[in-house]
Amino acid sequence: NDSEGTREPQSAANDSDARFLDTDRRQCSDCLALEYDGQCAAARRRELPQHAPWFAPDPETPRRCIGYRPGPDDPDQRLGRERWPNLYRRLSSLTEMEAPR
Repeated sequence: NDSEGTREPQSAANDSDARFLDTDRRQCSDCLALEYDGQCAAARRRELPQHAPWFAPDPETPRRCIGYRPGPDDPDQRLGRERWPNLYRRLSSLTEMEAPR
């Protein structure tokens, strides 16, 4: 195999690919909704009923989030509400219960 001699040691690119091995959760640092100041734009838009609008998550903690917006490196380009439909339904029902009638 000709590529054996040209293999590079573990690189940043390989590290970034490894972060997507957990196909059930994503880090906030991989989400386009994470703003430069560390706050979550999805929470600010009130798409996350369980969090305050000023929610600033730990960017490296893997989680399931209905506000997840995949970055260009994510091999799975589905939004959080599509990836985790049961979570979306459960949180949507919370919002409906809390909404004034």
